[in-house]
Amino acid sequence: MKRGSETLLVVEDDPTVRSLVAVSLRESGYTVLEAMDGEEAVRMAASLDGQLDLLLCDVVLPGMNGKDVVDRIRAAHPAVAALFISGYTNITVAHQGILEAGLPCLQKPFQPGELADKVRELLDARGGAVPGGSLQAQKE
Repeated sequence: MKRGSETLLVVEDDPTVRSLVAVSLRESGYTVLEAMDGEEAVRMAASLDGQLDLLLCDVVLPGMNGKDVVDRIRAAHPAVAALFISGYTNITVAHQGILEAGLPCLQKPFQPGELADKVRELLDARGGAVPGGSLQAQKE
């Protein structure tokens, strides 16, 4: 399992999923902040002293979808990487216009090692990646 020390923000409205993801990432060495919805995530990111390295955001959230959350947070943290998670298939999410094709997305349920590997991959790619850019979505 890949490890890191960066600061991550997990945005997930299901408390069980949010807790499991946060614990898994903390065990991989990351500093993990948790938000239950988009509004809380935006507030947390705005008040954060220091760098926010990655957003791990559910695609479907109450009040504000995951893509809108990422866009709003990138206003204050333009270099932040983003990984979307969804219980819907990538095809369904793209077809309904919730998330653009090509954005990094993990399908729920996923294993802790799979999550850690994808997070590390995105963090390592930040140096050459354009924020919001053309990282490949995970293959189904």
